[in-house]
Amino acid sequence: MPQQKEGLVYTSSTPMEINNQRQYQQAYIVPTTKLKKEAVIHAAYSIKNKVDNTPQVGNEQADKLAKHGAEQQQEENRVCYTEMKSIIKYLFNTPQQEDSYHQLTRSEQTTIFRLRTGHNRLNQHLYKVMKVVPSPMCPCGEAEQNTAHLLQSCNIHQALRDNI
Repeated sequence: MPQQKEGLVYTSSTPMEINNQRQYQQAYIVPTTKLKKEAVIHAAYSIKNKVDNTPQVGNEQADKLAKHGAEQQQEENRVCYTEMKSIIKYLFNTPQQEDSYHQLTRSEQTTIFRLRTGHNRLNQHLYKVMKVVPSPMCPCGEAEQNTAHLLQSCNIHQALRDNI
């Protein structure tokens, strides 16, 4: 087998490149059935040409190789299943965003969502969608009570806007 510097591994039709030993060690594809790096690279190159033209043949070949690898003697895995699962989740979960929206409480986020979408407890929505109020008009009597009216022009809330 010719020496290769990198390989392409197909697992569940998802490609994963193996460029060096460190990436290979960090690739937790199936923690209980590790194949040797050379065998994986050889199998990947064998499959790659078939996958381009006939995907079913490539997938069947990948399944056979996976079964063959599972039948081989496995390395002892010193990490328990739950710890491995935690490590995988940590590596693949995106970090929590630190913008101002994500620092708000859930009820504050809900309020912003309702104001942005119009799905709120203002008369316009309660009248048009839910039919639970007799009129969409604001108590000030100037316009329908919606987010824009409430925040920008309602006389009832003018004092609050002036304080801001």
